[in-house]
Amino acid sequence: MPDRVTNKVSIGQKAAYRPSVISCFEGKISDLHNWWEQWKLFMFATKVTVVSKTNETLSKRVFEMLNPISRKKYPAVTEYEEMCSLPLQLICLAAFDASLVYIMSLVAPDEWHRIKMSLVAALHKNKFSKIFEILESPMYICCDAIFLQEVAAAMVHHLQEHPSIQSGFHILSPESLDGKRDQNSIILLSKSRFYVDGSSPVTSWEGEITSQVSALLSDKAAVADGDLFVVRCVMKPTASQQSESSSHRQSSYRRFILGSFHGDTDGMVTIPVIDAIHKYLRLSELDELEVPGPIFVHRPLLIVGMDANTYKIHDEGKRQGVIEFARHLAGLNLATCWGAGKRNVFAQLTSSNNATCFCDSEPCLSWIRMCTPLIMRGPICNHSSTRPCV
Repeated sequence: MPDRVTNKVSIGQKAAYRPSVISCFEGKISDLHNWWEQWKLFMFATKVTVVSKTNETLSKRVFEMLNPISRKKYPAVTEYEEMCSLPLQLICLAAFDASLVYIMSLVAPDEWHRIKMSLVAALHKNKFSKIFEILESPMYICCDAIFLQEVAAAMVHHLQEHPSIQSGFHILSPESLDGKRDQNSIILLSKSRFYVDGSSPVTSWEGEITSQVSALLSDKAAVADGDLFVVRCVMKPTASQQSESSSHRQSSYRRFILGSFHGDTDGMVTIPVIDAIHKYLRLSELDELEVPGPIFVHRPLLIVGMDANTYKIHDEGKRQGVIEFARHLAGLNLATCWGAGKRNVFAQLTSSNNATCFCDSEPCLSWIRMCTPLIMRGPICNHSSTRPCV
């Protein structure tokens, strides 16, 4: 937890890194004493720029960015540990970093820094340009929707300014964009395929509904700001559909609920979030039956791209199993891009016994989840409207 917050921080328009073996810190660490002086200066004297929930820019020292460890989110934490969690995080982080410096100084005193910097150059430098290269590749640039998780607020800004990404996609992000944890779920939606923000000529079925879905959660504090993002949108009709009669053309505007979600470490919030989204969908359908207005032939379609954090072995109340998760989805009549959940195919699709996502764009200390497992209800069509586009 403390590494996640302090590994990389923003100082104005520049990034700074905690003096550590596992960060992208470029300064030379000659010995433990030298490391300790640099570490204290970074943690207690360096001021960083943080964007608040109200988009206000704040200045804080690095240690002030740490958050208490909540018992609600981590039940194994005792009440006393929760009360002492801020100083405990500092002590544990210092001991962790010091141990790594000590080990490196023993096993490769003259080589470890050079090896580390070669890894930083290969995996971290020019990160944004590498991500753009992936998004502009033929596999992704033609997608109708791309679901991303754990996206830094700065990355959203870069996406909005990138010519080809901005021209081809609506870049949708939460109103409560989190610039502190810097782990946001967002959606890139094809401009040629979808209406957003009230631009549809036939319906107002558009806009962010994250707060409405979150209100349906029994424990609203379980989902951190930025982890869940849900929007409504409308798919544009094809050229042939637009030439049809008015009544047929009305039915060709397909409505969607799209969600991007980053689950907690043990996956215990994943099912409650899916249940909340599904409940919102069902309530919306019931409301349509009671409110006079245009009658839509098709029910809204649901697609969720998520980092579910489900595991090969289920531990009731402690860790969410992937097979049990698949069975729950089947009970809601929801399918996934891996199948309907009736076979044990999920058990063969885990990495490190933890089924999280399909592809990581960057195997480094901060990353973006791309092409995550999709959960859907109803047929999903691509540009030709004849085959699945998952």
